Amino acid sequence: ICTKSMRFLIYSCEFSLDPNTAQRNLLLSEDKRTVTRVREEQQYPDHEDRFMDQPQVLSSTGLRGRCYWEVRWSGRGVDIAVSYRGIRRRGDREESEFGNNDQSWSLRIRGGWYSICHNKRRTRLSSSSLSGSGEVGVFLDSEAGALSFYEVGSGGKLSHIYTFTSSFTEPLFPGFGLGAEGDSVSVVDLRRAPPGGPL
Repeated sequence: ICTKSMRFLIYSCEFSLDPNTAQRNLLLSEDKRTVTRVREEQQYPDHEDRFMDQPQVLSSTGLRGRCYWEVRWSGRGVDIAVSYRGIRRRGDREESEFGNNDQSWSLRIRGGWYSICHNKRRTRLSSSSLSGSGEVGVFLDSEAGALSFYEVGSGGKLSHIYTFTSSFTEPLFPGFGLGAEGDSVSVVDLRRAPPGGPL
């Protein structure tokens, strides 16, 4: 356990979500930092980058080097992931799901449990201390080949969940998957977060 400190916040990065990748049951906020799963299909235009089956969305910016970001989630189950641009968007439903291919790495939150997923391998980890909503911090160090997930608790405490190790050969795009209607994920604005303190 550690607290949010300059060692993470100095690597904080800003990104928005790419509407051209959003599956049609996902609604983006005006600032493109929040995504919510809805029942009604949105009238998004056809685009080669759009997820056609999986309720997923990618960021508009690929990340390299050392980057830290936080997301606030609520609902029954979400995926907090990173992916290469080359992930499939249509066709085989399973092949386009975050964590179910060699293109993406995902932390899955379902029913109060954390699972990590990559290349069709899924491992259940410890239960989450939060039920129905919470915050997760993600630290990418692509040169060191490390992708770490943290549970963000009260007072900015970070509890390590899991670290993937891999040779990341391309920029990684943050992405979110939403398991049920009403699920929501927001990118936290860390520019307003005091070091070591709550948001």
